Amino acid sequence: GIAQFDNCDYSYYRGLRWLILLRELFLLLPTFLALSSARRRWGRFDVVHVNDVTMPFVAWAARHLFPESVVVVHARAVQRVAVSRRRFWLQRLYSECADAVIAISEHVRDSLPDGLPVRVIHNGMAVPAAPADFESGTPAADRQFTAAMVGMLARSKGCLDFVAAAAICRDHGAQIRFELVGGGLRPRLGIRDRVLALLGLKEDIGSEIRALIERLSLQDIVAFRSFTTDLADIYRNIDVLCFPSYLDAPGRPIFEAGFFGVPSLAAISEPRADTFVLGTTGLVVPPGRPEALAEAILWLYEHPQERQRMGVAARQMALERFDAAKNAGIVLDLYRRLLADRHAAVQGGERP
Repeated sequence: GIAQFDNCDYSYYRGLRWLILLRELFLLLPTFLALSSARRRWGRFDVVHVNDVTMPFVAWAARHLFPESVVVVHARAVQRVAVSRRRFWLQRLYSECADAVIAISEHVRDSLPDGLPVRVIHNGMAVPAAPADFESGTPAADRQFTAAMVGMLARSKGCLDFVAAAAICRDHGAQIRFELVGGGLRPRLGIRDRVLALLGLKEDIGSEIRALIERLSLQDIVAFRSFTTDLADIYRNIDVLCFPSYLDAPGRPIFEAGFFGVPSLAAISEPRADTFVLGTTGLVVPPGRPEALAEAILWLYEHPQERQRMGVAARQMALERFDAAKNAGIVLDLYRRLLADRHAAVQGGERP
């Protein structure tokens, strides 16, 4: 593992969550030794790219172990905006250690401390071909209307709310199939997992989801699908993507669904036009409210023309904003500019 420090809006340290910091402290020395080993083995790098803003120690170590390198930090989650010593410390550290910070959305950018060299570059994926029935807006004749969640079965993703919403839709008489696509269903009953569950820190809740499905008698309408890299197999067989996350930010499944013309129901308090447009690419639902999620699912179920319209808009946004090849080119251009600036500074007699 790599030492981290989490000040994200959902998972920042408070109460019993401070115990997680013990793990990060334990990982400090191994992280530093790994970076030192990389320096000895491979020498200098042009660019050191820190994968997440939750790795401030890595950014600090990279700046000191690779002083001639450009250090770029990725910010992938909405940060806690409340004024605190933690936020001040992170702002100071990244101001000194990062040559650039890449935020994956305007929402993430706006949550970062002031004074950082931030650039918004969206996540990307390979652009798939449009579905053959893209313009129809109705499910294929041989399958049921399907709502799905895609990704790890985690508490923070709102999976339990999704299952509860399935029960509400069933009670309304709607013929809807619900799918949970991803990992996390393997039973884990070791001491570590029992302790985490007792402390309320356990994110992997596959066993809880299965128990809720059985308690609500949903076995006939809620199904699990294993993780697959075949995105077409997922999204061409669903009609709406549900993302009732507690993280208050659009996630990758929303953009994946958009490429296949599938609208999303997302728990985002303040959607930004660069990633999600309310009523255009999908609908907003409040987190922790399965009845509201069910209402939105039922509305799309009953309004196929609106569903099709939103799917078209979602695909258009995905093509414009989340093309991996195009966004990778933007990142490479950023690298080149930073390296040119570093070279000019060295030529001018400044320290790197």
